[in-house]
Amino acid sequence: MKATLVFRLFAVILLPLFCIHVSAQLYRVESLVSNVIFTKDKPASFIDRSNEKGYRIPNGTEIQVLSRVVHDTIGSRAILAEIAYKDKHYYTEARWLVFSGNNEEGVKDIFADDDFSPSAPELMGISLMKLDPHSSWGRFLYSYIPLSVSAALLLIAIVLLVLSPRLFLPGLCFFLSAAIQIYLSAMLDWDTYWWCNPAYQGLKLSMLRALLLGLYLLLQFLCIVFFYDSGGDKLKAWPVVAGYLLTFPAGLLSVGLTGYFWIGAALCYLIPIFINLVNSGFRGVVITLFLFMAVSIIFGTLGSLLQVSIWVLGELILVCPVFLFVIFKVFGPLMQEIKPDIVHYGWTSSGDLIITREKRKA
Repeated sequence: MKATLVFRLFAVILLPLFCIHVSAQLYRVESLVSNVIFTKDKPASFIDRSNEKGYRIPNGTEIQVLSRVVHDTIGSRAILAEIAYKDKHYYTEARWLVFSGNNEEGVKDIFADDDFSPSAPELMGISLMKLDPHSSWGRFLYSYIPLSVSAALLLIAIVLLVLSPRLFLPGLCFFLSAAIQIYLSAMLDWDTYWWCNPAYQGLKLSMLRALLLGLYLLLQFLCIVFFYDSGGDKLKAWPVVAGYLLTFPAGLLSVGLTGYFWIGAALCYLIPIFINLVNSGFRGVVITLFLFMAVSIIFGTLGSLLQVSIWVLGELILVCPVFLFVIFKVFGPLMQEIKPDIVHYGWTSSGDLIITREKRKA
């Protein structure tokens, strides 16, 4: 009786381990943005290098995957792999795992049907293709080639604008460059500029590569300047900038008045076009349309550069806490001055209003 009880107890203990071994699948670590992948001791929408309760597993390592875990948050989905590594269970991003050829016959890839694009599956109602990072197309998107071609097209556009007053070829080059940037952003989202993200590349390398992103922004800005100069003295830039900045508020106002967003937005485009049509003719219309596209693109790049700067700053604070102390010492008093005064309202016995202001204390 006792022997049977001991046998059953051992069976209860060993059976889960046996099942894990049978159900575990083998995958090879292969990150396209770093030489390691990061792990975490619990599911999370973002798994980065700052985690202290996990491992950094080098590329080429073969690991056991126990299960597929989907971690949904507002506006994002993280597809994770629960893995067994060094006798413990961790979670990592499934997109950096490749199904190993060492699996037994009949074992299937549990991530085969997943879309690993970090962006939304649709852009303005247009369905985007499913992204497998380790396919030939996925490796191409995660390479340096697309943005290098985009930058080269910007440089060609600038040279053509300097050498010739014709706008078709430089405009085409800028359009193709912008199309590459938009497509990358639609497919890769925050991974578009992975090569200068300190979460992947470390602080020193990302700071150096952020300068390249700044140079890319400068090329876009120079394209706008040269296109504007080709329009002559009568071409006006301020209606374009004003129209672009007012598009969203004018659209909201239009919704309130007419029920349609596009009416207010269209006016913000049509009025600048009409102004430059009167001033510079048909050439002014063409340049105005180009400027609208160029301004939206350059604002997108500027936003990305600011995001990268925030990443770098955050990593710098983690690496060097003294830097955070310096920031508070330098900018703390300035922010204190910017803070509004505390306003107190009171009334006298006769009913007169009394307003007093008090400076906020540090």
